[in-house]
Amino acid sequence: MYPLRRILARCRRLHPFTWCVTAAVTLAMVLIVVPGEDINASYFSIRSIEKPERVALRFKAEQTVWERYPDLSRSTTDVYTTSYQHGWPWPYLERSRAFLIDFSQPDVVPEFKFGGDDYTPYYVSRPLPSTPWIWFYPETDLIPPVTHRCITWSNFDHWPLRSDSQQWYRVNLVLDSSILLGVTLVTLVGTEQWIRWRGGLLKFRLVELLGVLLLCSVALGWQQYHARLAQFEEGLTNELYASVGELNRELMAPLWLQKLVGYEPLLPDFLRHVTECRYLGHTTHGQAEELWQSDFKQLAKLDYLEELTLSLDAENTAKKKLPDFSKAVLPAEPLLKVQKLAIDGTHFKHADLEALLNVVAVEKLFLTNHRLTSAEVQQLMDRHPNIQVCTTGSTERRDPNDSPSPSFSSDPINEIEDNPLIQVQ
Repeated sequence: MYPLRRILARCRRLHPFTWCVTAAVTLAMVLIVVPGEDINASYFSIRSIEKPERVALRFKAEQTVWERYPDLSRSTTDVYTTSYQHGWPWPYLERSRAFLIDFSQPDVVPEFKFGGDDYTPYYVSRPLPSTPWIWFYPETDLIPPVTHRCITWSNFDHWPLRSDSQQWYRVNLVLDSSILLGVTLVTLVGTEQWIRWRGGLLKFRLVELLGVLLLCSVALGWQQYHARLAQFEEGLTNELYASVGELNRELMAPLWLQKLVGYEPLLPDFLRHVTECRYLGHTTHGQAEELWQSDFKQLAKLDYLEELTLSLDAENTAKKKLPDFSKAVLPAEPLLKVQKLAIDGTHFKHADLEALLNVVAVEKLFLTNHRLTSAEVQQLMDRHPNIQVCTTGSTERRDPNDSPSPSFSSDPINEIEDNPLIQVQ
């Protein structure tokens, strides 16, 4: 009891400003660590394939909610499952909640509307989703109203208080809790020592001014880096409009900042950078090698480029006119840092891919509409076991033992990962 009394006595002597700063930092850390983010929005993303454990959680949640409402008819009822991931910097909990949508009972929810006096109709849900404290008008009439249109920590459903299925990661829970507690204690002790060192709250020293200027300089430099990169990416889109079919952008803000804000559109646009590029390689002249090298030098300046698709089946593609594929493409810097590479075209030969995989360090290789035989694909897998090779849409040069594959061309990476008919080895 005596040590506890000493701690309480010291706490009473703390400056009020120390308590205010500690309370603000603690609240921010709780909003970062405890609420979960909706991972349904990235369900069909090319950045990750749905984990089997997550699929099992969703299935268990669906079974639980059906057992909870056995009186609902399955012929007029559909199930909607949401999944949440909690924790920072490591996820300590994944959980799923399921809602039964009864299409035989239309209803109106006044909180979700498009504007004016016209409310958005939707159907009765069992159980009812929580109404967030801070929300935004939905852009589409989804059923039930989408939960990711709100500040995540303002929605009761995003807190780990209710779930139909869950998976805990105890080691990560201990680590996240330790970080939360450690940041709180460091803030409390550091603020109090700072006030005592300076002799009062309203006294200022030159070293403090220099520290503030240093922090402002770091923040301004970080902002300028992202702003100039975003401006360059915008110009690159216009410059390579004939060769680049698509440049997809994603939010590259720190995860703790995204979780603290709770709603991506509230973050500035300069934090959204190009992470995916679909290169068409079109050319109307014979200098195909120079064209590719010039384009790739520009793409090499994209610091956040992770996924590159070479779609080269167009009639006027530069690949047909390349005298030496290895000379033109292999030195290209973008291929040396991308994590996922998709080849969409029949002009690539087995030797081209062998030379490519010997240089680049990609994690996944996607082949669509290719001319490789199954034996050649298997040889690629055997020679490069650390690379996940995914194939679909093989055309011509097919071995007798090859089975037909569906052909896709619009978005090879998405279609390979999301289509259950495509085998991923």
